[in-house]
Amino acid sequence: MFPAFWMLFNRLWLHAVAAILLQGFALELMRQPGFFIAGAAIWLGVHILAGLEGPDAVGQRLINRGWKIEDLVSAHDLATAEEIHFSQIEQESKADIHPKNWNIPAPNSNISRPGPSFGLPGYDGGR
Repeated sequence: MFPAFWMLFNRLWLHAVAAILLQGFALELMRQPGFFIAGAAIWLGVHILAGLEGPDAVGQRLINRGWKIEDLVSAHDLATAEEIHFSQIEQESKADIHPKNWNIPAPNSNISRPGPSFGLPGYDGGR
């Protein structure tokens, strides 16, 4: 409900400052006649963006501080995950996609004009 406080609690200082500024701007827009919807959209967008990208920003901050992503354990609950991790049981890994199957060609059904629309990357199988 309060993304700026959550970001401050997780020590995402720049993210919190940006959220506070955007929320202040959104609230000021909501006070102006005729701009309530625009302000509400910005306010809601800040909350949604903080909710979706906040945990990833916390993880990225830990990685930048030197934490390593290793020994990931897939389990239904914490007790099972700890049992698997500390017993050194080998987990079955899923088969990866073979490199020769990565460039699967996709049909280009866009007959109006070639290339991506709105500056977005094309989805015609190219990388």
